[in-house]
Amino acid sequence: MADGRLRCTACGQRTSPTAGTVLDRTRTPLTVWFTACWLFASQKDGISALSLKRQLEIGSYQTAWAMLARLRSVLVRPGRERLRGEVEVDESYFGGEEPGLTGGRARGKKVLSPGWSIPRQAYLSRL
Repeated sequence: MADGRLRCTACGQRTSPTAGTVLDRTRTPLTVWFTACWLFASQKDGISALSLKRQLEIGSYQTAWAMLARLRSVLVRPGRERLRGEVEVDESYFGGEEPGLTGGRARGKKVLSPGWSIPRQAYLSRL
């Protein structure tokens, strides 16, 4: 279709590839959204709306704030259960090797600290 939506061959209904996602009904181009997602995920301490506005070179603080609000909303799962019982936490460094520096001291390395419950059954409760 000319408006970028797809038509279902079975029922004839039109829909967008972004329907039902965080990108649903947005006028901001997907390339800007993908850059915002990358900036949001790659910053160690998070990113402010003002910083996002400046880095994306968008004109409105409100747009940057709304984008961050949408991205943060998908990180929370309603009705999630708390970790309970015995909990394990591990720390790993990810990134390429750099000569002369070992472990997490090499530039560009990111720390990942997941935590999970150890249930009595043989499956993973929540990561």
